[in-house]
Amino acid sequence: MHRKSKSIFLLILLWSSLSLATCVSPQDELHNQSILTVAAQATTRTQSFVETEAAKPTSTATMTPTLMFPTPVDYQSGSMYETPTPIATPVLSENEYALKDWTRNDALHLVQAMDDYAYKSDRAFGSSRGDFIAAQYPVRLAVLEALHQYPDFPYKQEIGWRLALSNAIQGNDYSNAWIAAQIETVLNEGRYGLEDLESMLLAHGFELVQSIETENLFSENQKAVVIQIMPINSWSDGQFMAIRNMTDRTIEVELIFTSWNYDYGNYSVTVDDHNRNGVPEVVIETHVQSGSMCSVDLLVYEWRQNQFEELTKGQIHSSECYYEWDFIGGEVDEAQLIEFEMVDIPGHYTSHELFKWDGMYYQLTESVIEPPHMFSIFHILSGNYVQARKLIEETLENMPEDYLEEIGPGFPDFLRFQLGLIAALQDDYEEAKMIFKSLAGEPYNSEYPAISNASQIFLSSYNQTGDIYQSCKSARAYLDAIIADVPGREGPYDDSPERKIWGYEPLIYQYHYICDLNSTFRKSVDDMIIVDEDDFADQLNSMGVTIHHTIPVDLSEDEVQDYIMLIETADSGHPCDRSRLWILRSSDQGYEAFKGDCIWRPDSPSTMESTVITIPGDERLGIIIQIDDSLYVICVTNEDRASSCVILDEINVASYEVVNTDSVLELQIYKHPSVYYTSAGGTYLWNEELGKFLYSDRIEDEIFDNNNPTAAIPLLNSILDHLLKEVGQDAINFDRYLYLLGLAHEFNGDSITASKVYWRLWHDFPESPYAVMASSKLELRSQ
Repeated sequence: MHRKSKSIFLLILLWSSLSLATCVSPQDELHNQSILTVAAQATTRTQSFVETEAAKPTSTATMTPTLMFPTPVDYQSGSMYETPTPIATPVLSENEYALKDWTRNDALHLVQAMDDYAYKSDRAFGSSRGDFIAAQYPVRLAVLEALHQYPDFPYKQEIGWRLALSNAIQGNDYSNAWIAAQIETVLNEGRYGLEDLESMLLAHGFELVQSIETENLFSENQKAVVIQIMPINSWSDGQFMAIRNMTDRTIEVELIFTSWNYDYGNYSVTVDDHNRNGVPEVVIETHVQSGSMCSVDLLVYEWRQNQFEELTKGQIHSSECYYEWDFIGGEVDEAQLIEFEMVDIPGHYTSHELFKWDGMYYQLTESVIEPPHMFSIFHILSGNYVQARKLIEETLENMPEDYLEEIGPGFPDFLRFQLGLIAALQDDYEEAKMIFKSLAGEPYNSEYPAISNASQIFLSSYNQTGDIYQSCKSARAYLDAIIADVPGREGPYDDSPERKIWGYEPLIYQYHYICDLNSTFRKSVDDMIIVDEDDFADQLNSMGVTIHHTIPVDLSEDEVQDYIMLIETADSGHPCDRSRLWILRSSDQGYEAFKGDCIWRPDSPSTMESTVITIPGDERLGIIIQIDDSLYVICVTNEDRASSCVILDEINVASYEVVNTDSVLELQIYKHPSVYYTSAGGTYLWNEELGKFLYSDRIEDEIFDNNNPTAAIPLLNSILDHLLKEVGQDAINFDRYLYLLGLAHEFNGDSITASKVYWRLWHDFPESPYAVMASSKLELRSQ
């Protein structure tokens, strides 16, 4: 079985058979050898131009720096105790300084200084190294500045690798394609063979985690290599690529999957032909953990139609920290099954799933949950009422004592309530009333009458089958009300207010409240007779359903109206149980309701707007929803069971513009000034190959990409003015935006204003890396 652990194994299988035997000049050999030597030894740091004790910069010429950025030989990740104070404040006034004549050498020295600062800032807070991650932004900014000012920069590739390292550590995807292209280039140029790849990556701050040789990965009866790379000293995140040998003796590098998660990722990869079709699959396990919060995905990729396609459709996922998985069964020529087991907080429940190969994808074919009463809850949620009833009745008949000890003496009444709910969901009105009356009149334990009372409240609203949703809401509201003023848990597990008052521990985040509004909503929609859109909403409102927003669509393209609705589904509890997207799809019998994604929204939203979009290269429907200042991009899949997924969410959004054609989906987001989310917004561009949005910051776009610093200046002034008004200069990122303001004025040709902004930054923020950057731009005026 594959079990997750904190230990990370480095598997490097060097594959020399694919290295290109091309001739290189003696000069190239010398250059390559010097790079490998620096990477292997890394005996000294490159000299920085910054004089940390000087209060007055001079125009003295700096040394020509070396080309590489090796990890310091004495560096230990997370070992620093405090952020360094790199520079003293200036003693002369701002009028005594001017912008210096900036050179390529200065630009490269600035990148080196920020690189050095980042390593000196690396201190750990638990498992997190937030200062080190944050210090990558000044490095990244210094590189972007150098590349912008000097497009023909002689060390463009070297600082490009440093930019890629910063991007990876910060968890963004800007350099993913660039990294793959660089590896492809050096292999094809013959400067490195695959046996040298480890050394080449180490020289640029990356580590070769795994290198797996395989046959026929691309259905060409050729050897290939699957590699995983990550930044040095991360847990084990990274980029997964396949290196293939083409028939014309060139090498291509194909991206498989990338997820940078520097502090919390623990990923691994294996390669084998589990579906027995002659083409190996690349199996990637991702495990992200922060304290007790986990996210696990098992992804299976196979080369199809010039790209790697994921064969599990994202089905194999867990939010639990305890899990096991393996490929099992199958004769030599039979596809194996995927067995995936996850364990909630030990002692609560275990979920066991089997996924079978159907010739194209892995599909869920078996799901078992222990103990049985937990399985019954999941059966109710999935609409399998017959099996749920059977399991509940068996549990009530053979109630283990440890259930009552662990969950509480009112738990049998919880299960009895579920039997009544199942009868109501199955349209057995009389049986449902009988079960609820019995429970209302005779609780299992008279000292805990809460569920018995909730049953009576359910009955008071339950006059016909169509009342099930409102009855469910009423019962839930009662249970919430009687614990509303009870102090929370202060002692052991059995000291919760729910257990004290209700008589059982609901474990809200493990399974639903006593009455599931999602199931009752689905039932209400099934019972509706649709006349028109207005009547549709009126019927739902009359049942007690709160509709926040309705989006008419034609999912099946059959000229019959379907609906995407944002529904209030709870009065309290987890935010994901408060608002849900629902897909209401027309059918011959009326409408089917399919539960979509959780939408985190304000408690009292004042505005909701939506835009239907197309996603280039994707059959899914796209919808942009803005709820006050929260924005979501939703994809809707219209398969046997319609579903939705959130592919983008942003907060603090003032407005947005969308450019949408068959080949382009571009989303321009404009943001409110904010203390905690200091951004003017930016551009999200859909990447069809990666299947996700790539983001670029609006201010960076204007300064570096659009060569329009004039447009960036008012955006920066707006952010800085807001931060000063709300918090003062201690506000988050104030120093960063002050440097960008100086840079924008500098690039705009206003050297006087730029000099004053840089001086202010150097004077007011001497412990900031941006003070180092600002001071490097200044020199004393000539007398």
